Amino acid sequence: MRHSPRAHGRARSVGAARDGLPTMSAARTGRTLQVLFWVLLAPFFPVYGLAVLLLALVRLPFRARAFASGVVGRSLRCPNGHVNATSGRFVCGTCGATYLGWIGACDVCRAPAGWFPCDVCGVGIRLPWVRG
Repeated sequence: MRHSPRAHGRARSVGAARDGLPTMSAARTGRTLQVLFWVLLAPFFPVYGLAVLLLALVRLPFRARAFASGVVGRSLRCPNGHVNATSGRFVCGTCGATYLGWIGACDVCRAPAGWFPCDVCGVGIRLPWVRG
């Protein structure tokens, strides 16, 4: 007996649960679990937001002092205590140009600097105004 493609397609969709393919009820159950997960997790979002806000407020004075000392000051100290000038001759890590000026941004490509090596010991000095 010859089956038409239409009948064959119907037979396959009816037997989909036996073939190991997901059924409509399995998909609905998965979606229900996702919704339940987010409903149970929702009360923790404001708590997390408040914790992040409080932590930012606690860190604000320290970040402001580091920012002011780094921008206003003419030098930065490496972790070993050596003094390094924040203006002078630098090589840009992005475009490779050698420029004379402030360490914060390349005069050629305007790429911001994140760190520079100490003139004495070569240890990396992270710029205080860069997040990271």
